[in-house]
Amino acid sequence: MMFKRFLIIAVAALALAGCKGHREEPSKAIDVTGEWELTSITTRGASIGGTPIAVYINFTAEKTFELYQMIGEGRYTYFKGTYQLSGESLSGTYESGKPWGSVYTVAMEGDQMTLTTNGGSETDTYRKTTIPQAGKDNIY
Repeated sequence: MMFKRFLIIAVAALALAGCKGHREEPSKAIDVTGEWELTSITTRGASIGGTPIAVYINFTAEKTFELYQMIGEGRYTYFKGTYQLSGESLSGTYESGKPWGSVYTVAMEGDQMTLTTNGGSETDTYRKTTIPQAGKDNIY
């Protein structure tokens, strides 16, 4: 009788120990807050050519963004608005009320963020950085 009771306890303990090894860790939420610099663009069907492009974006914890974009030489164009992040899906609306041209899938790896348009026609890679004051001061 004592052996049977010991065997039942041992089997129960093994079963509980086995369950601990199979726990799924909760997935870490994606956090895009901070200042980012565009480092590369991969696109299908569009040509950027040899034109220099500089893009910086700041996503705030309050779900707003500021974007500084310069294509070619000259001054930065400044945009701001709000963004929404649901799981890996990032979308936004400019201050004028116009939505972004696409919804993006976000992937994070260290200090690098990759935004891929739905359908995969464009992939933009950003690195975490500080937006240069010269860029903030040189807008129109």
